[in-house]
Amino acid sequence: MSNLLEKASILLTPTAYDDGKILSVKPIDGSGDFDFTRNSDATRVNSAGLIESLQTLSSNLVSNGDFSQEGSELLTNGDFATDSDWTLGTGWSISGNKGVAVLANNTFLQQNQTTITNKTYKVVYTLSDYENGSVRFQFSGGGGNTIGATVSANGTYTEYIKSTLNHTICRFKGTSSEGGFTGSIDNVSVKEVGQDWILGTDWSIGNNKATKVAGSANNGIEQPNIFTNGKKYKLNFTVSDYGGSGYIAAYIGQGSQLIASVSSSGDKEFIFTSTTNSNKLLLNGNSNFNGSVSNVSVIEITDDTNLPRIDYSPYSGAGTCGHWLFEPQSTQTATHSNDFTQGDIFVSSSYPTVQDTILTSQQTTSPDGTNNAWKLVDNNDGLTGQARFNYFSTTVIANNYNTISYFVKKQGSNNFVYLSTGGFDAGANGVSWFDIQNGTLGDVSANHTANIENYGNGWYRISITNQTVTDIQGAFSLRLATSNGSSNILRDGTNGVYFFGVQAESDASRQFMTSYIPTNGSTVTRLADAANGAGSSDLINSTEGVLYAEIASLSNDGTNRSIALSDGGTSDRVNLLFDTSNNAIRSLVVSGSSTQFDQEYVVSSTTNYHKIAVKYKANDFALWIDGVERFTDTSGSAPIGLNELSFNVGSAAFPFYGKTKCVAVFKEALTDTELECLTTDETSFSSFNALALANNYTII
Repeated sequence: MSNLLEKASILLTPTAYDDGKILSVKPIDGSGDFDFTRNSDATRVNSAGLIESLQTLSSNLVSNGDFSQEGSELLTNGDFATDSDWTLGTGWSISGNKGVAVLANNTFLQQNQTTITNKTYKVVYTLSDYENGSVRFQFSGGGGNTIGATVSANGTYTEYIKSTLNHTICRFKGTSSEGGFTGSIDNVSVKEVGQDWILGTDWSIGNNKATKVAGSANNGIEQPNIFTNGKKYKLNFTVSDYGGSGYIAAYIGQGSQLIASVSSSGDKEFIFTSTTNSNKLLLNGNSNFNGSVSNVSVIEITDDTNLPRIDYSPYSGAGTCGHWLFEPQSTQTATHSNDFTQGDIFVSSSYPTVQDTILTSQQTTSPDGTNNAWKLVDNNDGLTGQARFNYFSTTVIANNYNTISYFVKKQGSNNFVYLSTGGFDAGANGVSWFDIQNGTLGDVSANHTANIENYGNGWYRISITNQTVTDIQGAFSLRLATSNGSSNILRDGTNGVYFFGVQAESDASRQFMTSYIPTNGSTVTRLADAANGAGSSDLINSTEGVLYAEIASLSNDGTNRSIALSDGGTSDRVNLLFDTSNNAIRSLVVSGSSTQFDQEYVVSSTTNYHKIAVKYKANDFALWIDGVERFTDTSGSAPIGLNELSFNVGSAAFPFYGKTKCVAVFKEALTDTELECLTTDETSFSSFNALALANNYTII
């Protein structure tokens, strides 16, 4: 194999890339690199088996988004280490490192310090030696008081007090009950919290969250200098303690651009582009909103739209070899891919009010590595019947192939789930089963094609494809099953499934799911991957040579997908093709627009990886597949002017959408022994990667 590595003039493996470039292992001077374009974001499965976006994300643009930050200490001598800084009213003294009160009756222990209107302060103090009466902390001066809680027992107290004025005094007041307050105060601290936020009238900050009580006005919390017009952002925040009425609306500016409006507890995420010159983030609660907000973040998203993808799906554990992933354009029409509280999405028997399952969010780690997978369980009503999750928020396009997919993981006692389609044309409806214990297909409807793919850690991605003749709002159901072919279960609380990431795609000819496309309220289109030609006449020999590839198709969908050596067109070329209409691998050599060699070999499936080599030389042609010479021809002319390696037929036609572990070009016709070794050696891929490492490339 080492001798073959030395002979290769161009060698491409999934090793290294740059924005807009697929970097070849050989040569290392850049002449074997491919220009790459996609012009949209995309996801891949990384070497750890996790789905990740290729986007570049900024750090959090929001300061103190968890409301935990505290300012500097406002008071002096809060530990009463000296008899100073405090003004002592009748009944108050400083002794033994404490502020001591003896029957302090409507008198004060205070010092002059300034607070700011609508700012929240964390006040901490310890009450000891208590005998009688009560005491409270308050801000005073500036035209009024802001009063804390009244206490009358030993202990350490923490309060969050929102200053209603620009006060000038911090003080303790002994009350008149029982003749006055008798006890000691110690370890007093006053610090501003949430200092990066501006708070509306009904808002306060405490316990690492901002809280609003229902009031008479719409008002919010805000932070300036967050957004820039025309840039793309992701906003996250958590709503908790929701009182069941009202809503909180996220804006850019004072109502300049509405990002979202929410009326439920939970983690919220929104992706959007700023369309206003305002730069302020405003989280505004209407007059009825009663609840809290925490974990606020704004991340700027920079789409690395021309980053190639080294993908590791289907994932089979550590050490899995990756591949270059090239996919056609696809539009995700499921507008909330992983927020199943939105739109026409519900858990029901026939209507939203008749529930036969229970849906819960944030139940386990999903294929993207975060705790955002959902759990679906039967409702434990003791009846025998269906248990399902219905999804209606997607559009089915007339005469297209429509594919729906989910990521699923076994959770309950049932080993099967099934996908069903309803409300379509009669020829498109159907039910197909999936074994999520063993990762295999069950019964598949005659109106469906189906697929199940391993994503590691017990996760599988399942899909069905059907064809309709009318546009319709699609109805898809994910349902629980105890066995293959069964549609009803005993709803005893033991049946369930984890699931994540619904995807709906529609295409005139494509009958398979593509990589996951996240959505957050609208459809999203991932554009096609395109790798443009590499090489030169110095690297490609027109007189003789070998074109080698280890590749797999994305589906047996009836399309032709080609890799070529060419002159930049189709008049002189050497092709390796997948003809997926009949699961065939085809080799084609054309010279002067005349076909010299054209052979096709049927394999079990083009979606499996195959090692393929075509040898070309005047009167000496051969096609090798998986270690066996399948065809030869001893008559014909070699092409001329070959100077480009490309992922198409030589022109833009028949682009290679598929998975590529290796492509290599040899400037001489290899021997039969070498061709057999090249197309059978199980270590060939690792050997090529060893060469990549020797050339200081990073395996990703």
